Amino acid sequence: MANYKKITSLSLLTLLSLATFSATQYSKVYAQDPESSSSVNIKTIDGQLAIADKEAEPLYKEMDSIQMNIEKIKASRFKPAEIAITTEIQQLENLNETLLEKFYQKIGNRIWNTKEEALNLISETTLSPSEKELLKDYFNKDEVLRKKLKENDLLLDQETAQYNAKLAILTQQADKIYEKHGITKDILAAYYMQTGMEAD
Repeated sequence: MANYKKITSLSLLTLLSLATFSATQYSKVYAQDPESSSSVNIKTIDGQLAIADKEAEPLYKEMDSIQMNIEKIKASRFKPAEIAITTEIQQLENLNETLLEKFYQKIGNRIWNTKEEALNLISETTLSPSEKELLKDYFNKDEVLRKKLKENDLLLDQETAQYNAKLAILTQQADKIYEKHGITKDILAAYYMQTGMEAD
C-alpha cells in the first residue's frame, strides 16, 4: 500500500477484498471447475483493470498518504517499545534455553495454551524443586512481557483507529469502481490463476 505502482498493478480488490483468498483455494476451485479459468479473456480483463486502476488512482494516492501517517506514528511512538519488549522476551528465552529444553523433553508431545497450563505441566514433571521454580519464574516473566507487547499493539490500534476507518471507507469505494467495470472477485481469481500472478 505504501508503493503506489505496486497497488495499481494488482488493483485494490486483490489487496483487500481478495486478501482472504489463497492460491490453494484458487487451485481447489478451478480444479473442480476447469472451465472457469479458461472462460476468462485475459486481454479483456487487462483492459478493464487498466480503466479501473486509472479511475481509482486518486483513492490509491489518498490511501498511500494515510498509510504513511500510520507508519510514522508506529515508528516514532510504538516501534521502539515493540523492539525493546521483543528483545527482552528473546533474552529471557536465551537465558533459560537449557532448562526449557529439559522441560520439553520431560513433557514430550504435551502442549499448553495458557500460563496456568504450563505451570501445571511443570508441577507434574520430575524436575528438581529448584528447576521447577526457575521455570515458573520464566513463564511468569514471559507472560508479563507479552502482555506489555499486546498493550503496545492495542495502543497503536487505538491511536490509528480513525486512519484505519478511513482506509476501510476508501477500500469500499475502490471496490465499487472495479465492480462497476466488471471486475469481480471470481473473475480476478480466475484471472490470477490463468496468468500465474499472485493476489496479495
